[in-house]
Amino acid sequence: MKNLKHSLLPFALLITAASCSAPGDEGPYHPPLVPTEEVVARIEPWTEAFLSNKVLIADIIRLRGPLQLIDHVAVVQDPERVAMEIEGRETALHHIYRAKGGVLEPEIKAHLDGWALIASQELSVIHDATLDRVILEAQGGVALIDVASSQTERSEDFAKAEPLALPAQLQGAKPDASEQVVGQPASSGGD
Repeated sequence: MKNLKHSLLPFALLITAASCSAPGDEGPYHPPLVPTEEVVARIEPWTEAFLSNKVLIADIIRLRGPLQLIDHVAVVQDPERVAMEIEGRETALHHIYRAKGGVLEPEIKAHLDGWALIASQELSVIHDATLDRVILEAQGGVALIDVASSQTERSEDFAKAEPLALPAQLQGAKPDASEQVVGQPASSGGD
C-alpha cells in the first residue's frame, strides 16, 4: 500500500499541473461590472480629501459633516481617560469627547478615512443632516503631519471644508447595454 501511494504521486502531480491554466490565459471573458442606476442612486456622495495619510494634532478638534459621516469616522476612547456625552438636536447628533481632569498626557483619538485625529482636550463629532460638506477645524497647538512626506505644518488653528460629490468613476455613470450590471445576473444569451 505504501508503494502504491508513492507510485501515484507523479500521476497526481501531472493531473494537477494539466488542470492549471497556461500563462496569459485569463479564462472565459467576464464583462466589466457597471453599477445600475439604482445602485448609483443609493451611493452617498462623499469627499476624497481625507483619503491621504495625515495626522492632525491639536488641543481641540471639531469635525462636522452630513449623516454619512458616521461611515467615515471612528473614535477610539479610553473610558478611564475620556468622558463622552451625546447631544441630540433637531437635525444633528453631537458627540463630545473630553479629557478627564487629572489625566497625564490625555489623548482623544479618531480616524477620518485616512486621517488620524488626536486631541488633547476635546474632540467633537457632529452629524448634521443639513450639511453638504465635511468641515474639520482645530485649535491650539495644531500640527498637521503628512505621513508620506514627513512634512509638518504648525499653527494655532486649522480649518478645512470639503464639498461632497459622488466618486469620480460614478459621476454620470449609466450602464452600457453590452456591459454586465452589478446586481443583475449576466445574460445567458438564450431565452
